[in-house]
This record gives sequence, C-alpha cells and structure tokens, in this order.
Amino acid sequence: MIEAVLRLVALRTLCACMILMGGFMNQAYACACCETYRVVGVASNDVLNIRSRASARSYKVGFIPPDSCGVLISGPDRGSWVQIEYNGTTGWVNSRYLEWVP
Repeated sequence: MIEAVLRLVALRTLCACMILMGGFMNQAYACACCETYRVVGVASNDVLNIRSRASARSYKVGFIPPDSCGVLISGPDRGSWVQIEYNGTTGWVNSRYLEWVP
C-alpha cells in the first residue's frame, strides 16, 4: 500500500514538473498521470469560462479551450459549480463541462 501511494505521488510530481517545464508529454498522457479533469461538451469554436465566483453572472477570470485536460479541482463545490485551477488560474466552472480522467 505504501509503495502504491509513493508511486502515485512520484507520478503526480513528475507530471507537474513536465507540464511546468513546457509539456514534454502529450496532453492525453498528462491527463492520465495526474488524475485531472478534461473539458467536455464545449463546442470547438467556444471556450469554458472560468468565473470569479460560482455564478454565470460573475466576472470571467480566464478560460479553458474545448477538449483541454489538466483541470484540477482545487476547492469546494457549490451546487453544480466547482472551484478549479487551470494553468495558474483559480476560479469556478460548471461541473457539467468536466469529465474525470483516471
């Protein structure tokens, strides 16, 4: 059990380092090794807005392109809204647009 936990921690650390160093891994592998979420249900000519609060009326603080992965759940949820972190931006998105990548 301890070995499995250490292996998971090592993979997450490696993944985070590789992403920060410019992404030497392809995007699909980055999702798989970090157990992050990817964006689903967003049209190819649209983006998933990251909001300052858990509301569609709150300010946009960033966005996530369609089919992107590497979205981390970084805090609590409020109904269908979850607090996330993506490429250094922290905010809120509607969880219906996220799919867990094991």
